[in-house]
Amino acid sequence: MAVASVGRGASCHAVARALECATSTVVGAVRRYRDGGRQALRDRRGSNGRSKVDERFRERLVRVLAGTPEDWGWCRPTWTRELLCQELARRGLVRVSVATMGRTLASLGARLKVAKPIVECPWPGWRRRRRLLELRCLEAYGPPKEPFLHVDEVDIHLNPKVGRDWCLPW
Repeated sequence: MAVASVGRGASCHAVARALECATSTVVGAVRRYRDGGRQALRDRRGSNGRSKVDERFRERLVRVLAGTPEDWGWCRPTWTRELLCQELARRGLVRVSVATMGRTLASLGARLKVAKPIVECPWPGWRRRRRLLELRCLEAYGPPKEPFLHVDEVDIHLNPKVGRDWCLPW
């Protein structure tokens, strides 16, 4: 379309705007057509070889994303594209670029999400409410000369640093 539009007299810039692509893409296509005719406009990726990302690669990636980096021996709580590339290479799969990993994640429907920074009480609701009532009663009806101190503690390992992480849609 770009070559035909330029051949009808439109400028490369106007064609690029109409096709929503870069002007350099239109200029390159026109130059290839002038140098080699219609044959030069064919897709040149046919001889690129076999794709590095196959079904086996995708299956392993899904398995890795099901856990955290800490499950596989890494010292960080969230996955990055770089770390996923290293982990899959460590598992004996072909090493891929960060951009290829990003495209593969997108094809799986994975999204970069932020976890909710909360730690919920592991007790059932009735037990938690009963304990809080006991503490309130102790505070209200306890000996007047004794101080009352209630400390709510969260174990640091249960509340890791919250950051963005790659998550599968299911």
